[in-house]
Amino acid sequence: MKISSFSGVMCAFSIMLSGPSAAASLVGDTVHFQRVFDGVVFDSSDAVVGPGSEFSPPWFSMEISDSSIALTGLPDSGGFGYAGADNIQQYFEISSLDWPDAPELVITGTNVQIAGSIRVDDPRAAPFSDANISFTGHAVKIDVGGYSFGESSIFIGLLTDNITPVPLPPAFWLFGSGLAGLSGIFARKAVRG
Repeated sequence: MKISSFSGVMCAFSIMLSGPSAAASLVGDTVHFQRVFDGVVFDSSDAVVGPGSEFSPPWFSMEISDSSIALTGLPDSGGFGYAGADNIQQYFEISSLDWPDAPELVITGTNVQIAGSIRVDDPRAAPFSDANISFTGHAVKIDVGGYSFGESSIFIGLLTDNITPVPLPPAFWLFGSGLAGLSGIFARKAVRG
């Protein structure tokens, strides 16, 4: 009797602690890419996230993986160019970033790493940094105007968080199991005493 009670408690405890074994992934999601120059969309396409490059305009390749975006400049590609004295904005936007196996996740931050040398062509621009990356819950915007990337790479790790509150039923289940355990202890003491 004692062994089966202990086994039942251990089984319930292990079920409580078990969770998903794999982290959420963007693989399999359909994402949208657009290149905007001076408010006009020049390139726009959709792709399913999988192995290899999702988008390949002439001067760079973009690969989206489990929870990151990597832009890699291609050899002799130059850059996105300095647009002159007018403050013309040029950016890439990757949207519809949804985790198929965890739809409650949203982007709450980015971790940006730059490899190589990104040249500043616009004399008014600051060096390229994480300040050039902005995000919303399901989109990332990369300000690229006035920079030459050459063979540089930008790696953007997506930090996510769950937007759904912790459900109450598991808390009630845990509280109820504790009460059931206590009542079993008191019942056992009453039988012995």
